[in-house]
Amino acid sequence: PERIDDQFKSIVQQALLIALGRDGSAMEIEVSLEFLRHQAAERQSRAKTDDEKMAATRAAVADYCQAVFGLNEFIYVD
Repeated sequence: PERIDDQFKSIVQQALLIALGRDGSAMEIEVSLEFLRHQAAERQSRAKTDDEKMAATRAAVADYCQAVFGLNEFIYVD
């Protein structure tokens, strides 16, 4: 679990930097990590094999990336 948390933290930091052009705040990172942990656990609960568990983790990361694009910073009036 500690190793996956390190990987999730790296993913969160990279995603926020790439998508928003800035580092995430401590609160944004913690909320993001909680989201990823929850999504991964939920998706992995239905997985039967190690390959399915890895796919579930990747799907949780994809869910997070989709959520990043739903942040208020992407809402603007032109």
